[in-house]
Amino acid sequence: MIILIKICPYCLKPVEHFEKDYHRSEVKAVNVHTSNKNCSVLQTGFVKDQAKCSNIQSLKMNAGKISKDLNLSEIQKKDFFNSIIKLKRDRNHLKDYIILQSALNTVLVGG
Repeated sequence: MIILIKICPYCLKPVEHFEKDYHRSEVKAVNVHTSNKNCSVLQTGFVKDQAKCSNIQSLKMNAGKISKDLNLSEIQKKDFFNSIIKLKRDRNHLKDYIILQSALNTVLVGG
């Protein structure tokens, strides 16, 4: 079973546990590698609408933090960064959390 990781639109960290459907309900997101800690923000439509849409450099900085938290290999890291660059160039209008989430899951699933 493949588990896709989602990225919090507010804190841009990986999340894995949701009490309800992440994108349709108000849910508290729990960070993947911080056990009982969380960003304490309910993932409402407002939070998603207000999510950042920044440049490639900012995306790469956040990707570096995510790579470190998830202990990605050097090859996975390189693929993650390349995927971010490609997505940002192809779909510049997408919010940061969507680009990070898509790029990360592409690397982890191996597609």
